Amino acid sequence: MKIYLVTVGDAEGSYTESAHRTYKGALKKWNRVRLRLIRSCKRLLKSHEKEYGWVEEMYQRMIKNLSCTDPKRVDNYPHETPRILSMKLEE
Repeated sequence: MKIYLVTVGDAEGSYTESAHRTYKGALKKWNRVRLRLIRSCKRLLKSHEKEYGWVEEMYQRMIKNLSCTDPKRVDNYPHETPRILSMKLEE
């Protein structure tokens, strides 16, 4: 049996968001996590601009990187990056 893990990792570690029986289910969750990370970056970008009066390029780069809709190609290292990992389970 195969399961799919949706994980989020950065330069300091990773954690598992969820486990799924199908790739389709994992892909839906992966996309929700990706969009959540984009929203977070947009809030930080807006906050930084308001506080300092200029735009932080790092947040713009993170938003661009997380805009990739292919879980195999998305690359936001060293910042949080969602992934789908497959694992075989023994019965």
